[in-house]
Amino acid sequence: MRDNETPKQPEDNTEAFTSDEFYCAKCYQAFRGEHCPTCKKSGEPVQADDPILLGELPGPLRNHFQIAFGATGIPFTAMPTLGLGMTMSAGDILETYKIYVPYERSLEAGRVLFQVNHPGAVPNQEEE
Repeated sequence: MRDNETPKQPEDNTEAFTSDEFYCAKCYQAFRGEHCPTCKKSGEPVQADDPILLGELPGPLRNHFQIAFGATGIPFTAMPTLGLGMTMSAGDILETYKIYVPYERSLEAGRVLFQVNHPGAVPNQEEE
């Protein structure tokens, strides 16, 4: 850079996140309208990183799900529903996992979850 040049500012490619949906922190879901359809509480405007409950997954499919989400780069959290003691005594066969993903990736994650649960089927893409 020469002395008389102005340094270039880094380009900001991040777009401001906007949505017309609201978020219920109790039910971990996004919704349209004034109140959560499940608990009837009012919500806050949804943020891109709000955790969305995608669904429950049987324990034996957890590894398939991890591989699929790892391949697509979707961040997720899988929370066991039975607890460690029950899983250790009964095994993973009875365990289910609640799957949470960031709101901004929830549609894509829903398609991946569908593919894991229904191998070979084509998900409905009309929701976009």
